[in-house]
Amino acid sequence: MNPSSTPSRTVPPTAATGAPPLRPLLQRVALPALVTLGITLVRVFGELGSLPDWLVNRSAGGGGALIGISWLPPLLGGWFAREIAGKSERPKRELAKTLIAYGFLARLPVFALTWIAEVRGWQETHLTKYGPGGPESYPATLAGRLGAAAAAQLGFWVFAWTLGSGMLVGWLYLRQRAKAAAPGAGTTGASGRAA
Repeated sequence: MNPSSTPSRTVPPTAATGAPPLRPLLQRVALPALVTLGITLVRVFGELGSLPDWLVNRSAGGGGALIGISWLPPLLGGWFAREIAGKSERPKRELAKTLIAYGFLARLPVFALTWIAEVRGWQETHLTKYGPGGPESYPATLAGRLGAAAAAQLGFWVFAWTLGSGMLVGWLYLRQRAKAAAPGAGTTGASGRAA
C-alpha cells in the first residue's frame, strides 16, 4: 500500500499527553508575568532607594508591603479560571498548569534578583533575608543562601502559595459559574425564592 494514498490523521498536540499546547499557555501567563516582574523591580529599587517600609517592607519575606507580588496569585487564580472556563474540558487541571507556569515565570526573576542582591551586597533588601531568625540563622555560604532562596522561590512560592491560593480562588470561581449555569439557576417564583 502506498503511504501517500492513506488518509492522514491529524492528532491535536494535546491528545497524547493531555497537556495544553504551549503557545496558549504562554499567551495566558505572559502579561501577568510581565506585570509581576514590573512590580518586583519597583519593589527592589524602592528598597534600595529607601522607600518607607509600608511601601516596601525589607524584612524576611517582605510581608505586608503595599508594593509586592504575594497578593497576585489569588487574584490571578480567579482571572485565569475565568479565562479557562468554557474553553477546557478539564478546567481545574488547566488552571493548575497555568498557575504553575505563571508561578515559575514570576519567581525565576525573583531568584535571579536574589543572586544579584547577594553578589552585590544589597543587604538592605528583603531578597537577602532568609527567615525570621536573623543573619545568624542564615546559611553561611553563598551557595547555601542561594539554595535556600531556590527552595523558597521555586518550591514554596510556586507550589504552596501560587498553586494553593490560586486554585482555591479559581475553584470558587468555577464552582460559582457551574452553579449559575445549572438548569433552573437564577429562576425565582412569585415568592422571590428560587423555584
